[in-house]
Amino acid sequence: MCAVRSETKPNRPRETGSSGARETEDAARLIVMTQHNKAIEEIVLTRVVRLNAVIQGVVAGLLVGLVIFLATNWLVIKGGDPVGPHLSLLGQYFIGYKVTFTGSLVGFAYGFVTGFIGGYSVARVYNWLVDRRVR
Repeated sequence: MCAVRSETKPNRPRETGSSGARETEDAARLIVMTQHNKAIEEIVLTRVVRLNAVIQGVVAGLLVGLVIFLATNWLVIKGGDPVGPHLSLLGQYFIGYKVTFTGSLVGFAYGFVTGFIGGYSVARVYNWLVDRRVR
């Protein structure tokens, strides 16, 4: 035999009792739901808003490093008489960088370090500001 379970819907009016009791019950249920939603919102605000600075730094470092690596290799493959005159100016900041395949590896390393420092710093400042707001 299969047992059938009957569930009552919360918005379905009861057949017994007055409409005033129904309204009071609905108002009480609404207050409980509102308090529950505020508790969930408070948990989310205190738990989710913090950033992991190391992960943020690694992701930013990989992105910056890959952009430099891909841009350099794109120009090397494309070729031309002066290969990447604008990108070669990075050699002023990144010692050893040139628009060559080896330079793209050097540029990736410098880009990773630069991106990591930037991403890590942004996450640390963000977390510091969040901590100040919570206090």
